[in-house]
Amino acid sequence: MSIQSRRRLLIRTSVLVLVLAAAVGLAFIGKRHMLVFDNQKITRNERVIPPLKAARVTIDGHVLEVEEDDRGALEVIGMNHDLLVEVFNEEGQLERQVTFPLRLKLEKMLFISLPILVEGKESPYFQR
Repeated sequence: MSIQSRRRLLIRTSVLVLVLAAAVGLAFIGKRHMLVFDNQKITRNERVIPPLKAARVTIDGHVLEVEEDDRGALEVIGMNHDLLVEVFNEEGQLERQVTFPLRLKLEKMLFISLPILVEGKESPYFQR
């Protein structure tokens, strides 16, 4: 093999590796996730957690309002997000705000329990 052939092979291999790395990186950056926010009574570890009266979920500029015993969904793109949950009382006054860093992996759909997230004692993710 001549020096030019080796150089050409090395350049082609390098370009192929760079293209594959870019494709994998773009797949992670552009991955879509469906987030389902559940505001229903939930039982965990023999403990009953009641639903919130009303909540507003904000993520990436998208807003979702969820009432008691309700469920809503938002679609996000990417892996890292900051989630803001605003909890309202019966009169519609803001009672509490919770910020939650959302670090997604490869799942397409994720269920998040709002009562558990606001309580903050354990992981709010669950599977059905």
